[in-house]
Amino acid sequence: MIPPATGHHDPHPLLEEESAALRVPDRPLAWPDGHPVRAGVSAMGFGGVNTHITVEAAEGQRGVGVTERTRTLAAGRQDAELLVVDGADPAEVRRGLEELAETLPRLSYAELTDLAASLAARSEGRPARAAVVASSPEAAERSVRVLLDRMDAGRTEVWAPELGAYLAHRTTAPTIRYLFPGQGAGTGRTGALRRRFGAADRVLGSAGLPEGGDQVATEVAQPRIVAGSLAALAVLDDLGVRADGAVGHSLGELTALCWAGAVDGREILDLAAARGRAMARTGRADGAMAGLETGPVVAETLVETESEVVVAGYNGPGQTVVSGPADAVERVCARARDAGVTATRVRVSHAFHSPLVAASAEVLDGRLAETRFTAPAPGLVSTVTGRELGPDTDLRALLRDQVVLPVRFHEAVVQLSDGADLLVEVGPGRVLSGLASAAVTDVPVEAVDSDSPSLVPFLRTVAAAYALGAAVDVRGLFTGRLVRELPEEFSFLANPCETAPGLDVGRTETGPAGTGDGGVNDEETETAGAADTLELLRALAAERVELPVSMVGANTRPLDDLHLSSITVGQVVNEATRRLGLPPLEATSGYATSTLGELAEVIDGLADTAGAGATDGEVAGVAPWVRAFEVTHVAEPVPARTAAEERTTAEDGWSVYASPGHPLSEPLSRSLAGLGHGVLLCLPAGGGPELAGTLLDAARSALASGSGTRFVVVQGRRGASGVARTLHLEVPGTRTTVVTLDDPEPATAEGVRDAVGLVTAEVAATTEFTQVHHDADGNRSVPVLSPTPWTTPGRTRRSAPTTSSWSPEGARASPPSARCPWPPSTGRRWRCWAGPPRKRTRNSPTTWSG
Repeated sequence: MIPPATGHHDPHPLLEEESAALRVPDRPLAWPDGHPVRAGVSAMGFGGVNTHITVEAAEGQRGVGVTERTRTLAAGRQDAELLVVDGADPAEVRRGLEELAETLPRLSYAELTDLAASLAARSEGRPARAAVVASSPEAAERSVRVLLDRMDAGRTEVWAPELGAYLAHRTTAPTIRYLFPGQGAGTGRTGALRRRFGAADRVLGSAGLPEGGDQVATEVAQPRIVAGSLAALAVLDDLGVRADGAVGHSLGELTALCWAGAVDGREILDLAAARGRAMARTGRADGAMAGLETGPVVAETLVETESEVVVAGYNGPGQTVVSGPADAVERVCARARDAGVTATRVRVSHAFHSPLVAASAEVLDGRLAETRFTAPAPGLVSTVTGRELGPDTDLRALLRDQVVLPVRFHEAVVQLSDGADLLVEVGPGRVLSGLASAAVTDVPVEAVDSDSPSLVPFLRTVAAAYALGAAVDVRGLFTGRLVRELPEEFSFLANPCETAPGLDVGRTETGPAGTGDGGVNDEETETAGAADTLELLRALAAERVELPVSMVGANTRPLDDLHLSSITVGQVVNEATRRLGLPPLEATSGYATSTLGELAEVIDGLADTAGAGATDGEVAGVAPWVRAFEVTHVAEPVPARTAAEERTTAEDGWSVYASPGHPLSEPLSRSLAGLGHGVLLCLPAGGGPELAGTLLDAARSALASGSGTRFVVVQGRRGASGVARTLHLEVPGTRTTVVTLDDPEPATAEGVRDAVGLVTAEVAATTEFTQVHHDADGNRSVPVLSPTPWTTPGRTRRSAPTTSSWSPEGARASPPSARCPWPPSTGRRWRCWAGPPRKRTRNSPTTWSG
């Protein structure tokens, strides 16, 4: 079989075509018939020895192909792992975390899975618990040490989702409530959840969803979103994560009814598809929706002059959605902006929850009449009424009216969160997580994000539930996966030469001249000199290949025996001559095939012939000829927003990575919603090593999103500018915006509003890469690379290079042009002219002209 490739993501579309000669498999594939079974093996050895071999199976010998076991093992690959520790009390958990902190630095990436499986097997469900989600041993160690530091500070509970770190001590099971997303959620990509878990794959496979096409089109989006939620729900249920209450936002109310047992999964998928078709075929095509960053009172005032525009969603105290004809909605948005209210078009195809889709409700009513409902279980709070549904609720009428009535999410989530320990958004995207966090600040929220290319959001949800005391089957995360028992002692790629026994070889030391009876004659002195040179060469060569000096002798050939390149041999020889105070050898690469003894003789022969001033044979460095540059900040206005940016896109969703409690993360992600999909990273003013994992997770998310996404960094004096620039260069087409604010964590509502406005304007104007700084006085500047000031004895030149000539005596003093570098000596007179270069001639002992 052909195994799946590792260490890659988002192959070029040409590599995914059926006719492609080169492909990057993401799953195990059967070896094609009619082709010999061949494989390439590459070995990278010590000292630079590389071996590449192609092997071929004997004729007629073929394997069993792709088996179910093979598929299961391939599906078990994860980009992150969940590490758990439990104990009778926090002190016992702390001891477990200390042991982890000592173990993690010794692990390879593959052994992180083995460690996670070992910890899961040891978990006994005791009340004090810690959980860490990490993609590497280094990231896991950072998170573990953060937990230890906070425990040392007296904390008994830690909630740091940006680090994937959780800690709690609960004696009763937590109360978990679910949030099911509606239209506008997710991207439609195949997420890591489906690739990893068979339960998710079965749900999504049975939904019959189309591949490709417009994932925002309502007839595609509605069944897609419901299927994603049901898939996530199935995986959570398999692991023992269960809720006693739920809310569904608009379309999500269908999924919530399925969760409550009022209708089965197969029927609810058919209903979602019927609902989407009804809206696509009967809803007015000129409809639109917009989100206003304000409360319902102001929103209702803004729409009162537009008879066909209605408030379609009460999402929170500062987030209201309006719906109606596209031109009328645009006028409402304009009035809102004039009043200082952020207005963003929502990426949907119709004016949902308005009279413009009333005909869809009538069509759907016919399909609902064919559906058999049962009484929902307790705990289901409706976004139609804002209250919990009773067992006698007319569900057909509820779902029919829901099409045109506004979504009362704020009322519903406030009621749902009463008595809750954890809210979980179950399905694609994380829109509801942001809304719920703004509406209910004292209950933590996690999002599964079933469309995410990474398993990190899902594992963080499981980690949060586990830490709070839920009966999570963490062992189930390793069913069918390839795991090995961790060794008692760790070793990592040791050079076998280092285990060779030591040999007592080497020259015998000779006493200093003048000792003993006869002293030292000339012949003995010459022999001692050669021995000293040989010892120096042995030491330098052994250092290069990391071997004991005893393993390197006079007959050792650097090229053949130590596998050093000819360039490296030359460096060793020149280092030896430098330490001996001798001039460098000419063409040292020619000595690569010599033994160290032969090289010692050549160097000693050089010592006999070297004349006065021989040590001056090396050319001085190039430092005096190097132009130095520095970064300066130049004031510039914000560029105008391009016309292309005024359009909404077919992509969806912003992934947010931020330091704990960052005040800009939620309002800024909502403000950016109208500018396509992307990744937002919000960092505090002082930065800090504990945020490295957050920074890298954000970068990985942007990389996984591929070309066309946006990457936005908001930071203080310490941030991620270098990472953002590198990411932009590595993934051309990633529109990257880096905004440095004097105060990236404003404490007032006015400060937050101003910061959100500044950043949104910068992002809207970014077409490729933007890096800006806004100071406390409101000045905007961009970094510019410029030459450092020219310095000469007695003067400093700060002007840029010009075409004028220059001399130390000051005739017409200007720095030289770019093709005439600064002279290395100031003891003579120099002149430089711009223009075409001419042949240099020596005019006098004190003047060069060119």
